[in-house]
Amino acid sequence: MSELQRRYELEIAGRGLEILAEPGLDLSRFERRALRYARRDAETTHRIELRTDESLVETMAERHRCDVSIDGALLRVTTNALRIATNYSSGVTRAWLPAVGDQFENVLRILLSRLLLQEGDGILHAAALRFGNAAVAFPGVSGAGKSTLAMRHPPEDRLAEDLVAVCHRNGALWLEALPFLAFQGLDLGPCRAPLACIAFPKHGGGAAVRRLGRSETIPALSRALVCFAPAGIEAAMLDFVVRTATSVAAFELIIDKTSPFAHLLLRDGGTGKPA
Repeated sequence: MSELQRRYELEIAGRGLEILAEPGLDLSRFERRALRYARRDAETTHRIELRTDESLVETMAERHRCDVSIDGALLRVTTNALRIATNYSSGVTRAWLPAVGDQFENVLRILLSRLLLQEGDGILHAAALRFGNAAVAFPGVSGAGKSTLAMRHPPEDRLAEDLVAVCHRNGALWLEALPFLAFQGLDLGPCRAPLACIAFPKHGGGAAVRRLGRSETIPALSRALVCFAPAGIEAAMLDFVVRTATSVAAFELIIDKTSPFAHLLLRDGGTGKPA
């Protein structure tokens, strides 16, 4: 293997990452966004070493199916497109990628989904939009209307179309964009905003909201939580869901393709606690 030469220092969701890559890897999709995530205040806490592997072949339909094994502090994740070995005691991840093609975004998805949960934060399968100085998360499965909602708003108000980090900061919840190319091909820049509320979109006529209690919010958030390697951190996953569900209001948002809805979510209770 050749020496790791290219080096990046990033800060993602408040975590410092040092990335070392072999020169033969194609990271073009990632590189054009990396400078926007240059390290700000966080100390480098985790190193990612990217190496090539000619034997790995990507199978797009199954790329997120993971085999996970844990040996002490060493976590191994294997998919059809990459292999990752993370040693949490030394703070180093080694990823073996196909020599041709850019799979680094999948490495970050798998790694961040676990690292954030271990430290009390997490990633939701959700769109996120800013309204003034606050933001609303719209979790949901594919086809629920997340991207439709995002595309109705100008790019500067879109934090995310598909994945967004939820971070606890000084007793409050914040949403933060992640350095992934958006589902619609939009190059969204890094952005963060305090979380005002959570709205689960549902297709319907007009626009209406229904306030959700905790008994409905917790299972709905559990389904939206992203963790590609959940082995051994089930308690952290539950803790994140419960703390999030009890910190901000949650709604079911019934909406069509044109009706305005922000005033329904932020009018009253948008920053309050769930019933």
